[in-house]
Amino acid sequence: MAVRFVNIDHDTPMLPPPDLRAWVSADHMVHFIMDAVVALDLSRARVNHLGTGSAQYPPFMRLGLLIYCYATGTFSSRRIETLTFENVAVRYLTGNTHPDHDSICKFRRENKDPLSDAFHQVLELAARASVLRVGDITVAIDGTEILANASKHSAVSYSHAVEQMQLANDKQQLVPTLADVSPVISHVENVLVDSGYYSEAAVLTVETDGKDTTVLAAMKRHGHGRSVAQLEARADPPRPPAEAPVAEVTAWRLDTAEAKKLYGLRKETVEPVFGIIKEAIGFRRFMPRGLEKAGLEWTLMTTSCNLKRLFNLGMRLTTS
Repeated sequence: MAVRFVNIDHDTPMLPPPDLRAWVSADHMVHFIMDAVVALDLSRARVNHLGTGSAQYPPFMRLGLLIYCYATGTFSSRRIETLTFENVAVRYLTGNTHPDHDSICKFRRENKDPLSDAFHQVLELAARASVLRVGDITVAIDGTEILANASKHSAVSYSHAVEQMQLANDKQQLVPTLADVSPVISHVENVLVDSGYYSEAAVLTVETDGKDTTVLAAMKRHGHGRSVAQLEARADPPRPPAEAPVAEVTAWRLDTAEAKKLYGLRKETVEPVFGIIKEAIGFRRFMPRGLEKAGLEWTLMTTSCNLKRLFNLGMRLTTS
């Protein structure tokens, strides 16, 4: 028996209104999200291939619904279901259908691989449109605190508490975080991190793995303002001897004019992202429980944020 999907009809006029597109402006972000999701390969999405039971909502619509709602600040599956009735753009995206909150939550929970694929494919879309540079790039790494969905009365095992303490230690995160950089990025030339990520072992691991990557790490905290002396032009300090400790070499690097200019990019790249996600979009707490599910939701949130950013930068997609 063939696979059966719910028919998502964006073209048939209806009364009222005569056509939902009449209520959604041509330059609305929902069009961009729909075009982007259609361009993604969602072949790994979980569907019922037996064709039994009720017709199912197609993956492109369910993913598009999640991405649009996350990009516009709605994260609860129950609230998303409500928007399919109340929000014209969402109603247009779903083709005037109304997936219930359970199916929305289930799709989000059971499609880790397609969500991960979508994150990387969005970067590929950006690279092909020359919005994203790939190869020999500078990567800025930072972290932020986001609340977990857990009762304050919940019991926490010792092993889980230790795990959380380890994850909270940024010094342990430089190497695995850099390893998680999307394969779309062919080569990382420089890595910008604050003092919390620095450790001699981590720097040595990154710089001796044969990938020709340089770590620029702040060895001490710096205020946001700059003194008159810091604004005055001065020559770079002499390079430490070859046998100098890693800490000395790392401190010297960030005292050179070129490295200071690069490190300043943190203020306009990675640092604003957390502010946008938490303050502008309003994502301050994970909805699902558990570390793995929280990671999955973070992938969804960052994919949504990236698509919203591409839309705001003026990128547009054409579909055949």
